[in-house]
Amino acid sequence: MYNAYFRFAESPFSIAPDPRFVFMSARHREALAHLMYGLTGEGGFVVLTGEVGTGKTTICRCMLEQVPKDCDVAFMLNPGLSAVEMLGAICDELHIAYPDGLNIKGYVDRFNNYLLKANASGRRTVVIIDEAQLLDPKVLELLRLLTNLETSRRKLLQIVLLGQPELVALLERPDLRQVAQRIVARYHLQHLSRIEVSAYVAHRLNVAGCQARLIPESLIGALFRYTSGVPRLINLVCDRALLGAYVEGKQTVTAPILRKAAAEVFGTSKSKNWKHAPAIAAMALSVLLGAWLIWKHGVGEPAGVPLKAAAEQAADSAKPDVAAAAVASSSDPGSARVVATAPRAETAAAVVTAPPSPPPAKAAQLELPKHASAENSEAEAYRALLVRFGMIYSPHGKLQGCAYAASVGLRCFAGKGNTEILESYNPPMLLYLQKDSERHAVVLDSRDGRQATFVVGGRTQTAPVDALDGLWTGEFLVFWRPPPGMPKQLQAGASGAPVRWLGDALDIVSGTSPSQGTERFDAALEDRVKRFQAAEGLDPDGIAGPLTLLRLGHRVEARLARARAADGAN
Repeated sequence: MYNAYFRFAESPFSIAPDPRFVFMSARHREALAHLMYGLTGEGGFVVLTGEVGTGKTTICRCMLEQVPKDCDVAFMLNPGLSAVEMLGAICDELHIAYPDGLNIKGYVDRFNNYLLKANASGRRTVVIIDEAQLLDPKVLELLRLLTNLETSRRKLLQIVLLGQPELVALLERPDLRQVAQRIVARYHLQHLSRIEVSAYVAHRLNVAGCQARLIPESLIGALFRYTSGVPRLINLVCDRALLGAYVEGKQTVTAPILRKAAAEVFGTSKSKNWKHAPAIAAMALSVLLGAWLIWKHGVGEPAGVPLKAAAEQAADSAKPDVAAAAVASSSDPGSARVVATAPRAETAAAVVTAPPSPPPAKAAQLELPKHASAENSEAEAYRALLVRFGMIYSPHGKLQGCAYAASVGLRCFAGKGNTEILESYNPPMLLYLQKDSERHAVVLDSRDGRQATFVVGGRTQTAPVDALDGLWTGEFLVFWRPPPGMPKQLQAGASGAPVRWLGDALDIVSGTSPSQGTERFDAALEDRVKRFQAAEGLDPDGIAGPLTLLRLGHRVEARLARARAADGAN
């Protein structure tokens, strides 16, 4: 009704799971990485849980748009089926022929034959079940039996379960312990933080074709309180608020309009507020404890910054790419620039590697495969690196390496240095090593002080950073995902959302209270950029180019990671 009034190309806050509107917060990136692992793993169960409306189905549909050509997927929307009905539905999805009146054994025999033929032709089979908390325990046990079919190298069936938190309780039942033991990766998708809510709203409006702040930043805190950061509830309240603004002839949503919209969605604003009073009290306590931990460990505030700023950072510890900061570049460091902080690789790594056996503890040196071709080594490293971003590396023609990354919405920065330069970038990173005239590409997956985790030839190894001495050529690649609409560089005179992101990033790095989001690259912002560049040893020209934005992104993520750790200690 209000689309023409606000000049939307389409409704920005529809609750339909449209992948074009998906907002990839740090949590959603990790969830997608889990599901992508479900397409590329070696069999078993992958479990994704989350509260109602947090975006599980949307993330799943986003994954389905990236299904490799060699993968066959059965997507089950109705979990309330008997064992026979479930087998029949899976066969229908995979186009497996069967006669009427077939019993369980007949279905299983036909399904096993299908899996063997698919494996022989180099194809994978994945079964995805939505609302899996409604599965009958007998059906779950049957699904486990289906995963028992395997070759000497891998299982032939991967099963992905999407469900509400009740699924966790279901899988903890003693009679389902064999199912629980076959879960190779699991993740719980939580609601958005306050800062993520701001970025989420801006993202939805931008996709719908609107650049204006129709819901002012000053109202985001109230929106977060009303919705608890649940995306579906945010959509409902924002949709009703825009309708209210349209009815009243307003160009932006006001506080009374937002309050009335929330009351209409939840019944009464009073009951909604009282309903979440315990959660609000717990959140306040968490913020205070998080702020104290930041101060105690020397993470947080510089001289002259009030403790409130550190508390705000702890409370909003999961700030996403699009709201956090800008990082920019391309394979040519002097030509292209893109924004976004590097993903939380230290968390995603544990998700997607899922090695069949524990990695060797603190190995003294890296074990490099012998006689591995440089081409295969590089392809394996790209594959391990891109899966951290929820992407499957499937190169073809000229679309390889950085060119392929660009084709799936990522950007690539190439550089050269020594081990000290690694402190300036976030893992994961691709490093080139040389040993006995053989060139190897490995992934630096995470780093904790002088100890690091590497992915070599598809396997995880733990070794000191010093293990790179004498092996590393100094060459490296860094990938990251840009938000839409970012220009090639930011400098004085620029305006709009990218400038806001730049200001937000500088706020976080400096430890100051978040500003109200300037959208004008003025003299004051240029001076702040120069001061940051000087502190980083870069040319202080005041232009937010690739190296400046890349370093800024690293500092933002490092600070937010410390805030997350402090918050998690509570």
